[in-house]
Amino acid sequence: MAITTPTVGKDMKEKRERSGPSPLLRIYLIAFNVLSALGWAYVFGLLVMHLFSPDPPTATKQAQSLISSVTAFFSSVPSLLSRNLPFLRTMAHAHTNTPSVYLADSLLYSIPKALHPRIRTACAATFRWVAPVQTLAVLEVVHALFGLVRSPLVTTGMQVASRLILVWGVAGVVESTHTNPFYTTMLFAWCLTEVPRYTFYALSLLPPSLVPSSTWPPYFLLYIRYTTFYVLYPLGAGSEAFIMLASVPDWAKQGWKLWTLGDWTRAILFFVWWPSLYVLYTHMMKQRRRILGAGKGQTLGAKPKAKVQ
Repeated sequence: MAITTPTVGKDMKEKRERSGPSPLLRIYLIAFNVLSALGWAYVFGLLVMHLFSPDPPTATKQAQSLISSVTAFFSSVPSLLSRNLPFLRTMAHAHTNTPSVYLADSLLYSIPKALHPRIRTACAATFRWVAPVQTLAVLEVVHALFGLVRSPLVTTGMQVASRLILVWGVAGVVESTHTNPFYTTMLFAWCLTEVPRYTFYALSLLPPSLVPSSTWPPYFLLYIRYTTFYVLYPLGAGSEAFIMLASVPDWAKQGWKLWTLGDWTRAILFFVWWPSLYVLYTHMMKQRRRILGAGKGQTLGAKPKAKVQ
């Protein structure tokens, strides 16, 4: 009896996985994913309407601004790094006769600003909706923790925690980040990631009786879900890291003695962000190979032979 019990338990578990969640749990998960998808779609709509409202600047002015920003880039890098990364303060300053420019107005932010003048005011137009929509994602960790979904707990926790740090620990408390153009690029990446992701999850949870075809969810949505991260993850995580850096007080102006625990935490997280991006990025690459390119004789990007839940 002791020998057969694990097998029976394993068979029951596999049977539950094949049959999917219970009807009540299925309804809840569909509602959660639909609500999340609609929330991020609404945030994206707010962002687009804010950026592309009437009376945009002329193309000539944008081009001139972009050229001047690129020029500023190459002249400001040494002072930017030495001022905000204290261990690089010995770096030779290329332009000692020019006045110091604070991080928020440096070259790092001038290029995206040149691309669109309203990029620095997107936070005021969107944050009150971004905060609750992103906070709702805490339930994803709860779902993974209690086995309601098959998402890995560690990577899910990392992704949700990093977002909450940006929303409540940086943008919510550091006023200078409200006009940071990288907030806009970060939010752009978040929206384009989350709308297809939650839509994909909601459709994959539909009961078999409501699925219109054997290839479900639609393959184009599956492909988007496991392909756009190549661009959106670096864009989003890179923007997050530089917002984190911008929230740290100017080292040369204030000195480390005036830094708070939050300042030190955000400075450390700036360096933690990059290996974390590598972990999540490689995780998604493995997922993509498993979903779109797994199996003998199957090429990357080929339609999967079996339905993906």
